[in-house]
Amino acid sequence: MTPSKPPAALAPAALAALAALATVSALGCTDILGIEPGLALCDATWAHWVPGSAQDYETTQDTALDPLTHLRWTRSPQAAMTHADASAACEALSFDDEGSYRLPTRIELLSLLDYKLVVPIDTDTFLVDGSLPFWTSSFPVGKTLQLGPDEFLDTYVLTVETSTGNVSSVDHNKPENLFQSLCVRLDGLEVPSTTAAACPDRYTAEEGDTVYLDRETGLRWERTFGTNAEVPTLAEAEARCAALPLAGGGWRLPTIAELQTIVDESTKSTSAYDPRFDGSNDYYWTSTTDAANPLQTWVVSFFNGEVHSFPTDGTGLNGAPAAPKSVRCVR
Repeated sequence: MTPSKPPAALAPAALAALAALATVSALGCTDILGIEPGLALCDATWAHWVPGSAQDYETTQDTALDPLTHLRWTRSPQAAMTHADASAACEALSFDDEGSYRLPTRIELLSLLDYKLVVPIDTDTFLVDGSLPFWTSSFPVGKTLQLGPDEFLDTYVLTVETSTGNVSSVDHNKPENLFQSLCVRLDGLEVPSTTAAACPDRYTAEEGDTVYLDRETGLRWERTFGTNAEVPTLAEAEARCAALPLAGGGWRLPTIAELQTIVDESTKSTSAYDPRFDGSNDYYWTSTTDAANPLQTWVVSFFNGEVHSFPTDGTGLNGAPAAPKSVRCVR
């Protein structure tokens, strides 16, 4: 998902071809990206949506369309099966003579969740019971897990628990790992089959390369985590952002949905973010309280995209050592 910088100008033929494409959404290209209508980012795996937007699905008996992301979802999950079988089952699906279904990426599946709720997925729209995690198609690249003193896992997939919001790493090659899946397809939006150089860049550098505007979401991020790399408690993380003088101030701690949008588990490095950002691959604090555990808040791993809930005082869970936590501010 690492974007490429566009050339100074697109060739007339490329512009003519792209002009025929559908606009991402009313909150997408024309309003937020600030580019010509129909000029879409060349990445079908990204859910083009504004974190915190109201969810309002257009449903049929079998599917639900999110008009903000142009993603059409199956409402009922596939039975528990291996990752390979789940992928094949999605690709075999067809509703109303429309196929092209697949397993969703991490960020696509997370666009369905509202972390302010104890059960973060809309169970009226999606007929899930939350008994098992859900497969995604997201494989962290170059981010080896150490499972034990001499045990390592190089290739694994991310799963999402729709009943809690946790994102975890799973060895998809183990036959005993049988999970559910929701299938998805892009609906009403084409992705240009042009060279990457013809695609608009997602991030724009501002304030002497110290701030990055994400043109997908309209959010501005500090490039670096600053001198206070580790902040043990949630209160310290909030205080750091509130006091940040960068570019005139006005910074805050991001929500869980906001922070998840800049995770990029596909980067070929040991950190899961665009290489133009500076920072660590620790867990990062968010401002979102765990609705099921009010003394805990959600944190996001910038090593591989995992998401978990930790005590706000920085202590570890169940007596375990506390994981390092960092902060990146937003406005």
